[in-house]
Amino acid sequence: MSPTDSPTDSPTDDSSSSFECDNHTIDVKQQKEKRWKAVNDPETAAQDLEIIVSEGCRGLVRRAAEHPRVSLELLFALSQHEDPEVRAAVVDNHQTSADLHWRLAKDECADVRYAVAESYLVDMAVLSSLLEDANPYISHRARATLKKRNVHLLMAVEFPEAGTESPDDGSDRSNAH
Repeated sequence: MSPTDSPTDSPTDDSSSSFECDNHTIDVKQQKEKRWKAVNDPETAAQDLEIIVSEGCRGLVRRAAEHPRVSLELLFALSQHEDPEVRAAVVDNHQTSADLHWRLAKDECADVRYAVAESYLVDMAVLSSLLEDANPYISHRARATLKKRNVHLLMAVEFPEAGTESPDDGSDRSNAH
C-alpha cells in the first residue's frame, strides 16, 4: 500500500457493503415517495391507506385522515390518535360523522377544538356548542364561522336562482325581446 492510498482504497476493502447501504437508502427514499404519492392520490384504495397509517409516519397519517377514501373504521381510529394534528385532520374529512365532530369538539387539545370551530363541514349545533368554550380563541372562531355560514344561508334565501322567481309587478317578461 502506498502512502497516498487510503484504507478504503485497498483491494481488501469490501465497498459492496456501502453500496448495499446506498441502495437501501435509495429504496427507503423511493418507498417514502411512493407512500406520499399514494396518500395524495384520491384513487388510492382504503386498504392501502390502512397500510400507510400502520407504518406510523406522522405526516402520512395526517394526510390519510384527510383522504376521501379512508375507511370509516380508520377515520374513527384516527379521531382518537395520540397526535392532535391527526385528530384535527379528521375534522375536515367529508366522511366524518356528526358524532365524531361532537367528540372532537370536546377534545382535550385546544388545537383540535379550534379545527372544529373553523370547519365549514361541522354541523351548526356542534359549532354553537363551542361558543361557550373556555378558550376565547376557540369561542371567537366558532362565532366567526357561524356568522359566515349564516350569511351564506341568508344570501341563498334572499337571492333565489335566476329564472325561478316570478316578477313582482305582474308583467309577463317571458315574451320580452
